[in-house]
Amino acid sequence: MVRSAHRLAQRLCLATLLVMSFGCSESASDRPNVILISLDTLRADRLSCYGHDRETSPRLDAFAREGVLCEDAVSTSSWTLPSHWSMLTGLPVSVHGVCDEQLWNRRPAEGELALPSRGRFLSEELSDAGYDTAGFYSWIYLEEKFGLGPGFDVYERRGLFGWDHPKIKARADAARLLEDPAEQAAVVRALQAEHPELFDIGRPTAPEVVDRSLEWLRAEVAEDDGQPLFLFMHLFDVHDPYTPPAPYDEKFDPGYDGPIDGREITGEKSLVHKDMPARDLEHLLALYDGGISWIDSEVGRVLDALDELGLTEDTLVIISSDHGEEFFEHGRKTHRKQLHRESVHVPLMMRWPGQLPEDVRIAGPTGIIDIAPTILSAAGLPA
Repeated sequence: MVRSAHRLAQRLCLATLLVMSFGCSESASDRPNVILISLDTLRADRLSCYGHDRETSPRLDAFAREGVLCEDAVSTSSWTLPSHWSMLTGLPVSVHGVCDEQLWNRRPAEGELALPSRGRFLSEELSDAGYDTAGFYSWIYLEEKFGLGPGFDVYERRGLFGWDHPKIKARADAARLLEDPAEQAAVVRALQAEHPELFDIGRPTAPEVVDRSLEWLRAEVAEDDGQPLFLFMHLFDVHDPYTPPAPYDEKFDPGYDGPIDGREITGEKSLVHKDMPARDLEHLLALYDGGISWIDSEVGRVLDALDELGLTEDTLVIISSDHGEEFFEHGRKTHRKQLHRESVHVPLMMRWPGQLPEDVRIAGPTGIIDIAPTILSAAGLPA
């Protein structure tokens, strides 16, 4: 009961700030455009604006100074699927019920399995209120088969690799239907030889998501139908393998000449383990930080486009993450297995010029479940 009361008090403090700021929105024409950016696998304490001693995030730092930063925001989970359900519904995992992707692999003898999910998506609420909506993402757990996507006029996965990439999907699907295993293997070898870049899980995908998002945004501005816009973007490149493109791959540890290259983080023969040499772990963290700096530049492209299109003043932008990342602080690497701070402390910052105050930092617990009600409040809709 004490914990619940404290949590309610913190949410009321955040709500008070937002109500004071959003109180001017009285009609549909006053509703802001909304852009929600989810930066996968980004732990807060590796950002400069959250106290990291490396300058990993100049654009996010500047963005935070222009608006509100929540110092102690937490995710509802340490992996992508349940946390994005929470981010987009405002519900904890115990309420929306989505906690295991294997539910989607179970089917009764006839018909579809009724999934134990509850909640209504932010995109549905905004669409019903007259918003034009679009979502662009780059990882499988945001696909419609996992229940996400309702309420979006456009919902697309970009930055695909492997068998799902549109360049080869038709041939890959046809190969699966072949009865001769040797023929199947021949097709697989041919596809991998023709398109090696599509089988590199470390290939950056953020530019494809950003490009498509900005294409949609520019088209909507050109159409000018008078409807406010809701754009959701999911950028994946901070996630392992930690392979940021040049020059970010050497930005924070240019002199390293050891065996760690950011790949094979979780394989059986991985050199990344709790007893790895301290120098190698230092380089691994430098690669992770390089990925943050890289994705920071991609967020910068979005913010620059808002200026270019004249949307900055009329747009509420919220930036957060679905979970963090572990580097053996509690004996494990990557995420999903534990709920320590390094896995669930995420950045949460927002900007709406003229409506939200500048350079404000909110102490005390907030979280990704506050995102949906905050956006609804800004749009003058009931949370």
